[in-house]
Amino acid sequence: MIDLTPTPADYESGLIPPGIYKVTICSKVALANPPEEKCAEIDFEVQDPCDPPTSIDVPSFTDQNYSISDPNKAAYTHPDFMTSPSFCMVSYSYDLGFVLNKD
Repeated sequence: MIDLTPTPADYESGLIPPGIYKVTICSKVALANPPEEKCAEIDFEVQDPCDPPTSIDVPSFTDQNYSISDPNKAAYTHPDFMTSPSFCMVSYSYDLGFVLNKD
């Protein structure tokens, strides 16, 4: 039996990337006359644990008020979304153009 269980470190480092791996196993009976060799090819798949992630948890947002004309206003911030598994990279963006570009 072939068993391969990549760790989060294997995934993050790229040591064992997701994909299909091909293994060829051969056996030879040297004492047979003539010697015999048989081979078997096996495909196995290492799945991507982040495609999709198990879950993405939305953080609690706090109401924030800003005066757009305030030159000392702080940059808008929000808490991070949490993914499971935690090593999955997630990118997100937001667009405030609809608020800032109103006439």
